[in-house]
Amino acid sequence: MLLFGGSFKENFTISWFVYAQTASLGITLLLAGGAVLYFAGKIQFKSDWSNIRKMFKATFPYALLGVFMTVYYRLDGVMIERMLPEAGPYQAGVYAACYRLLDAANIIGLLFAGLLLPLFSRMLQKTEDPSDLLSFSFRVLVGGAVMVAIILRFFGEPVVDLLYSESTPYWGKVLYTLFWAFPGVSVAYTYGTLLVAGGQLKVFNIITFVAMLLNIGLNMLLIPQMEALGATYATIATQLLASTGMIYFAHQFLKKPLPVFDFFRIGLLSIGVFAICQASTYISLQWEIKLALVSIIGTIMAFMLRVFEWKALVGMVKQRGEG
Repeated sequence: MLLFGGSFKENFTISWFVYAQTASLGITLLLAGGAVLYFAGKIQFKSDWSNIRKMFKATFPYALLGVFMTVYYRLDGVMIERMLPEAGPYQAGVYAACYRLLDAANIIGLLFAGLLLPLFSRMLQKTEDPSDLLSFSFRVLVGGAVMVAIILRFFGEPVVDLLYSESTPYWGKVLYTLFWAFPGVSVAYTYGTLLVAGGQLKVFNIITFVAMLLNIGLNMLLIPQMEALGATYATIATQLLASTGMIYFAHQFLKKPLPVFDFFRIGLLSIGVFAICQASTYISLQWEIKLALVSIIGTIMAFMLRVFEWKALVGMVKQRGEG
């Protein structure tokens, strides 16, 4: 309502959004707390320091993992602003504008991870083989991410121009370059989730720590030379390293060979989507229509190559519900 509601739109300030967000979270907290109180009957607060110490010790590796991943996911925007005294604010703004779209795309992977974590945990606890579920989730998320990255290579500029009135072709280049980090992020939602479910936090923390150091080093090297575009290359390299490490150690943990056939199918999909996008450049239609057509044909190809499988997705959701 504040953004699109009549007279509110003309006088909108960012502080309104802060108040609205705080109010929304506050209402959620009250409703959730009320529901817990209703079903629990009574809540008692006690300070048991021995249990607190045990809880801290048990959760510390997870917190450390969160710190490492937050640093290499978010520090680059700060480094752009600090390392470029004159162009810093503008370049950081360009990077943030494009990263916002990557964050939006990552929601799908986050939802998948929420489904996968309890499934992986239960299967490993019962000594069941999670390879099929891992293969399916990898193909869906990474295959979809590669498809999006290729499509944005051809349609990144008009997309960012549609969203930001002040955009330039440089914004489009930053956007479609940045999205090549999307497949690596998607690997974290699949293989990273498996490592967490399997209790392989030490390995996962080592991977993320090395990735964090690489990200900081590459940003220091590339940002002064290439500005926001340099940060995108640092992000891609970081995600490539992290995803490679996750895949390798996850298969070491499972004692299973690498999914070569999955990579092959995703490779075929990539070639097909690229060919469709390239062919669309010779068709004189509005870019919105071409984008829709390319997306639809690419999705059909993904189902034909069994990168996407509807039955497997439905089965995964049902299995999560039964758990």
